[in-house]
Amino acid sequence: VHGDKFEIKMALSSSKELSKQQDQHLDEINIIASGFLNSANNINKQIDEQQKVLSDTEQDMNKARDKMNFVMNKLSLLLKSTDTGLLCTVIILLGIFILLLMLVLGTQTINSTYPPTIPVPYTHLRAHETLRYLVCRLLLEKK
Repeated sequence: VHGDKFEIKMALSSSKELSKQQDQHLDEINIIASGFLNSANNINKQIDEQQKVLSDTEQDMNKARDKMNFVMNKLSLLLKSTDTGLLCTVIILLGIFILLLMLVLGTQTINSTYPPTIPVPYTHLRAHETLRYLVCRLLLEKK
């Protein structure tokens, strides 16, 4: 009888310990699941933001398409015209546009090859000062 009680107490104690470990594991799983839920919510917010950006881009593309259709219709009317002076004017203006575009892109390429200018300290400028400039600077400072 005494041995049975001891075994029952041991089994009960073991069962309580096992239940306590399971509760700890469930708490850990709950924390992990909460982390997954937060991550899923963040991903959902990002997807919603991206959807808005895509929607705005689609609207912009539709506006640009409508403008291009308008220009194409006007251009087709122009090309159907038999007025040679008008056609020559359009060709000359197109050539000027292409030339200006090449100049703008060319200057951007030239400017991008040089390093950006950065301010240098006054002492750095003084280190490169020649005798002639030193005399000029001293005369100017005297005034």
